[in-house]
Amino acid sequence: MQSTGIIEAWQKAYLAGDARAIAELYEDDAIFVMPSSEIVAKGRDAIREAWAGLIAAGQADSVDIIERDEQVVGDVAYAHQHGVIRGKVDGEPVEIPFRTTEVMRRGSDGSWRYVIDHA
Repeated sequence: MQSTGIIEAWQKAYLAGDARAIAELYEDDAIFVMPSSEIVAKGRDAIREAWAGLIAAGQADSVDIIERDEQVVGDVAYAHQHGVIRGKVDGEPVEIPFRTTEVMRRGSDGSWRYVIDHA
């Protein structure tokens, strides 16, 4: 099965606490929505700010993907996944379950970027 590799890039950037690297995984006009945190961010700058806020909320030690279904058709892909983020908030251990739906597009440079990311 063909893979975009975008989730691995996101995991690496997220665990490094690098909101700028995460934002580079999105198209310029992408949308990132996380209703549980009341986030609706449109555009790379707003998405970077949203991720910076999420990263500042606590320390992530691991992102465990339990299941990911990614389908690639030409230069467009979509994925559904769920998993758990383990880390610390205010020094206390936490496990945060998550579920996402994503739409990605391959650019002319061959890189995959999120168009829609609903977490």
